[in-house]
Amino acid sequence: MALFYPGGTSSMQKHDHNHPVRLKVLETSFYAFNQRGYKRVSMDLVARELRISKKTIYVHFDSKEEILETAIEELFSQVHANISQAILLTDGYEAIIAIFKAYKSFNQTFSHKLREEIKHSMPHLEDRILAYERRVIHQKISKWLKGIRKSKFVTYPSPSRELTATLIGMMHGVLDAPEDKVQFLLQSMVKGMHPGKKKRK
Repeated sequence: MALFYPGGTSSMQKHDHNHPVRLKVLETSFYAFNQRGYKRVSMDLVARELRISKKTIYVHFDSKEEILETAIEELFSQVHANISQAILLTDGYEAIIAIFKAYKSFNQTFSHKLREEIKHSMPHLEDRILAYERRVIHQKISKWLKGIRKSKFVTYPSPSRELTATLIGMMHGVLDAPEDKVQFLLQSMVKGMHPGKKKRK
């Protein structure tokens, strides 16, 4: 399955985000970054893989780093769309499961080798990834909490910031856990927010 979908010679080509060559360069480069590591992938290697000239790549991208940054931006857009769609199609605790799956999928898109390289060699890019995760995941969970509270699905104390932070922290901590265990944990947390029945005196 392709990572990058229709969604940059002349200046027109440079800014044509749907250009098939641009999309193939993104997909092929990102795959190579994951497999070999960012530093071991050159423009020459990508050009050979695609059977195009290096000059053709530079029609769409100014540098290898721009390719990586653009690939990550494309992933951001896809994750945002996936989470939004998942929330529309689900409700209750199933929505938080959908958010977790999209968050996990995004993290698994990076090999351990590539993510470590980004952390140590491109900290500015790592900061952008972390900021995006916090912003989008936080935003979606907050919106989900407001929705289920409004629908009386659950009740919880007024400030949801702490609850959102707790959910995000838990998600990050169980990225490698079996899916059934994650679902059990998230479901238990959501059930714990139910008001419950009051005991008769």
